[in-house]
Amino acid sequence: AVEGIISFFAEKDKNATSVESSMNDDIQVLRDDVSPEELGQVEGTVLLHLSLVMKQDQELGREFIKFLKAGLNSCSAMAFCPFSIALALSLSGVHRFQETVFDTLKSAVMKRFKDSDRQEVSNWTRDMVPETCNVGANILQTLANSVYGWDHVVEGLVHLGFLLMDSWAPKLTTTPGHMMPAGQQCCNLGAEILLKSFKLHEMARTAILEQILNRIITKANIPVHSFIGLLSNVVMSAPQIVLDSLNKVKESFDYLVYLPLSTATGLLKSVQPLLKISMPLRDSLMLVLRKAMFSRQIEARKIAATGYLQILKHFKVRGSIPCSQSSQMSISSSQVQA
Repeated sequence: AVEGIISFFAEKDKNATSVESSMNDDIQVLRDDVSPEELGQVEGTVLLHLSLVMKQDQELGREFIKFLKAGLNSCSAMAFCPFSIALALSLSGVHRFQETVFDTLKSAVMKRFKDSDRQEVSNWTRDMVPETCNVGANILQTLANSVYGWDHVVEGLVHLGFLLMDSWAPKLTTTPGHMMPAGQQCCNLGAEILLKSFKLHEMARTAILEQILNRIITKANIPVHSFIGLLSNVVMSAPQIVLDSLNKVKESFDYLVYLPLSTATGLLKSVQPLLKISMPLRDSLMLVLRKAMFSRQIEARKIAATGYLQILKHFKVRGSIPCSQSSQMSISSSQVQA
């Protein structure tokens, strides 16, 4: 029954896309298909009912999981269409199915990227192996459709985004040639999911920002430039929205002196646009840097000096500096030289 519903909406999604693309044509064809907005609202209602039924009847949920796993080997277009992905993300709210759902989706994404890489480097593979379903594009389409009231899907999308980003651990070794590793492609997809989720869904913004900052702070032993890049993109795209979670950003400054110099520098660069529009945030950072300048740890003093240099680079100091600030800066300069 669930497979039939998925097949029905997969076909409807294709028809709605073709109708939308034909809107620019001079000749309009009479069809019984609805607009993408109307279809999205109908799908949202059906998804909500199906997820509620699967929570009550977990045997139905297990049948859907089997359907997903069966489609994983062939990367079936129907098994990983936007509607099916949305249903899987809704089902991830059930603790028993959560790990299986995310592992299956992650495996499908990774398999798609690996298959694409093989087809790109091998003419034989490109000719003999058919192109598989673009799972990443379908996940992004699910995210786009979530604006039609699919609130029960948003939490799963955020979790999947971070799962994909966490799946890639950058190494010093590079892949031969210009090809991007499949793990890095997964990471980039996860970052795109999180950035678009932050823009589209107010309910997810606090959680996304908090988890980005937590990963930058806690993953001190591995490169976190992907999360710093995501934070920078979030700040650049919606600085005023980020300021709604101002306390979260201030709390990250408390851990600044404990971070590696490269990580601290990246974090400071990523929040520069916020410092230009928020005086409280700027004052909070200046206080942290001032304390760090007198730290016994040389790394902390380096971070403070780097922070001051970035502030001087991005902000114009007009007029005379008060005597108290001038003396404090001279003392700080002597500490750096020492």
